[in-house]
Amino acid sequence: MLALVLTPLSLASPLDDRDTFVAGYRCDVAQRLAQIKAHAEGPDRFLVLELPSRLNHYVQCIFIDHDHSMLCEASSGFYAQKPGQPRRMRLSRPALEALRQLGFSTADGEGNFQRTIGAEGRDDLAAIAELMLAALYEGYGARPGMQIRVVAPFAKQGNLQTAMCAPVS
Repeated sequence: MLALVLTPLSLASPLDDRDTFVAGYRCDVAQRLAQIKAHAEGPDRFLVLELPSRLNHYVQCIFIDHDHSMLCEASSGFYAQKPGQPRRMRLSRPALEALRQLGFSTADGEGNFQRTIGAEGRDDLAAIAELMLAALYEGYGARPGMQIRVVAPFAKQGNLQTAMCAPVS
């Protein structure tokens, strides 16, 4: 006798869920990074993606090295309290391991978890968008349908929107 087992779509693997989340917002984030990069040099050429429903759950990147790179940070919780007060937020071990797998430093010192990544071409900006979204998903529990606030003085304002990517010619 042959048995057929069907797996409902709702039981997709976490990686599939992350891929869906990242794909849904990647173009919007990459377009905003391109807007920032096109702006004249200055100190406010950064992009922050944050979960407004969860205090200090964010990923941010800033252009450095004459636009050849971006310094990206994932919130460690270090800045969630006043100096000298005990840390109020710490990430779980699985969240820290996920950020480490994404290339972030995960030492529990002063400051955020950091990673520097190349930012010269359009493909690099798409990779940075994917990194930011994957870190938001893995480290802070962002999921499709959650509100994601964007802070970026030199890019389109408003929450992230799902966007279809224009075909690359």
